[in-house]
Amino acid sequence: MKPTLWIALLLVSSSAWAQDGKVWTGVADDRWENGANWTPEGAPGKDSTVYVGPVKTKPPILRRTTVLRRLLVEENATLTIQGERVLYVTERLEVNGTLHFGEGAVETEGALTMGPKGRMAARGDAKQGKAKTTTWTGTVSNVWMEPRNWSLGVPSVGYSVNIPQVSTNFYPTVTPVTTFHSLYVAPQATLTVGSGVTTTNIVIDGTLNVTGDASFVVLEDATVGTVGALNLGTSSMTIGGTFSNSGVTNFSSGTVTLTSNYVEAIQVYASAIHLNEGHLSFSPESREHVRTWRGKPDGDWHDPKNWEPAEVPGPNDEVFLRTDPVLSKPAAVKSLKIEPSGALILRAKLEVKEDLDVQGELRFEKGGDLQAGGLFRIKGGGSVSRK
Repeated sequence: MKPTLWIALLLVSSSAWAQDGKVWTGVADDRWENGANWTPEGAPGKDSTVYVGPVKTKPPILRRTTVLRRLLVEENATLTIQGERVLYVTERLEVNGTLHFGEGAVETEGALTMGPKGRMAARGDAKQGKAKTTTWTGTVSNVWMEPRNWSLGVPSVGYSVNIPQVSTNFYPTVTPVTTFHSLYVAPQATLTVGSGVTTTNIVIDGTLNVTGDASFVVLEDATVGTVGALNLGTSSMTIGGTFSNSGVTNFSSGTVTLTSNYVEAIQVYASAIHLNEGHLSFSPESREHVRTWRGKPDGDWHDPKNWEPAEVPGPNDEVFLRTDPVLSKPAAVKSLKIEPSGALILRAKLEVKEDLDVQGELRFEKGGDLQAGGLFRIKGGGSVSRK
């Protein structure tokens, strides 16, 4: 049986359990792996208890994937995880200061405590821990690589891409091979892809055309909304997470490959999928216990109209959040994923029986509490904080 993870928001002081282990001094440099920076001397290992307090020297930077038994980041202290490294804490993680991570992740199946000033977030991201968003304006043309067509410049790695309806009727065609963080195509907007694209998540409420021999790779989840359309033609799409279709999907002679081992990797709602000579394998019973938030930001978690299908999630449901619901009464779900564009504001207790994946914002307000029975993971533009 997996241990139960409790996320507690408490007024805490330095914990004796951590000070009995390895203590960061930073007397040599900022390298976590340098044994001279620790008391007692020697870099921490997988069975170590680690204390990172405020220092007048250099705060630690973790540059490799690391496993620890227990970790305390004290108030006014900072620990930075660099690049795509993962920090995994097996027994207890307490954050009273700041825990920064880059393209990597923080994971634990043990007890997690967030102090009143504790924060976990991707360094350099926006205040709410979300990826930097650049929005298509179509000011001068349909050329993807023209900076004047974007609110914050041409998309690159780490950017969320927003394609809204525009008055100029100039909609972009992606011609260079490109990588960015996530993609949203709004109703009545169109994006055409004519080259290789790699992204983490996509939500299509408008039209996405993948043409020619283009290859579209979605590392995690792909969603076609109720008014959305995905036209694959002869191209290929690979999806690493969940493919959720509520609109119209045309495969023609193209191929969709799902690499996820989830039983419920494909969710088909009231929609149309036209295979023609294309290829897709799916499990039609998968929609029963999947709930996707479709409400407005700051909407009521407990209103069934905010969910797709229109039913408030229960203890057996897998939940996906793409905007910002507010939970004001106790609730329980099977698993929860907060996507890069999403957030969850807790004003009551939420029980997550299995895994909790935070790539957006998880914010505790007065009365908010959380209990998770599986793996807690925070990565990408994810953040956890207390208001």
